[in-house]
Amino acid sequence: MFSSLATSNSSTKAATCSDYALESIQVQLSPPFGFDEDFAQEFRETKSSCGSSGYSFTTPAALRNRAEDAKVQICSDPYVVKSGDSCDAIALARQVLTFSIIKAGGLKSNCSNLQPGGELPCLPSPCSLYRLGSSDNYKSIVSAHSGFTGQGLVSWNPNITSLCTNLADMTGNLICVGPPGDDRSDIAITVMLPTTTTVESIAVPKPNNGKEDTNAPCAS
Repeated sequence: MFSSLATSNSSTKAATCSDYALESIQVQLSPPFGFDEDFAQEFRETKSSCGSSGYSFTTPAALRNRAEDAKVQICSDPYVVKSGDSCDAIALARQVLTFSIIKAGGLKSNCSNLQPGGELPCLPSPCSLYRLGSSDNYKSIVSAHSGFTGQGLVSWNPNITSLCTNLADMTGNLICVGPPGDDRSDIAITVMLPTTTTVESIAVPKPNNGKEDTNAPCAS
C-alpha cells in the first residue's frame, strides 16, 4: 500500500515520504503489539522508494497468534453498561478514548447499538483526554499540549490514521493526549463546552395612540 503510494505522483510521494508519515509508521511497528510482518515489509519498500535509510524498528523474536490471545484474554474489571449510559459518558467516567468503548463492545461508530446490561471488557488504562473540535488538526493538537508529539497522537489512539487524515470524521470524540496508564490523580480532561449566544432584550416603547384599556405592561 505505502510503496504504491510513494510512486504514484510527486505530491502524494512528498506526503508519504515526509518525516511525520515515516515516523508515525515507525512508532506503530516498534511495540510488539503493533508489529505486523506484511505491514513491516511494505514499510521497508516505502523507505526504499523514498530513499530513506533511517526509521528503524525491532522485529519481535516471537509473536503469539492474535486469535489465540483473544480467546484466552481475561479481564478482571469489565464495565457493565447501565440504563442511560452513552459511549461518551462511559469514556469520561473511565477516562479512556471513545474508540476504546466502541472497540470493546463491538459497537457501531455512533454507538447506537449500546445496550444496558452489555459488558465492555478489557478497557485500556486511563489517559489524559481531549475532545476533538471541528477545526482541529494534528498540529493544533500537538501545539496545545506540552511534551506531546504527532507520534504520540497515533501511538495512543489506534483509530487515527498514520497521516491523521480522519480527524474530521472524529469531531466530538475523546482522544488520548497522554500515554495510557498515567496516575489517575494527574489525569486532565480538556472538554470543549458548546458556546451559547445571549440575546439582549430590548424594551418596546408604549404606543402613544393606544386605547384607554390597553394593557400597559405588554409594551413597557
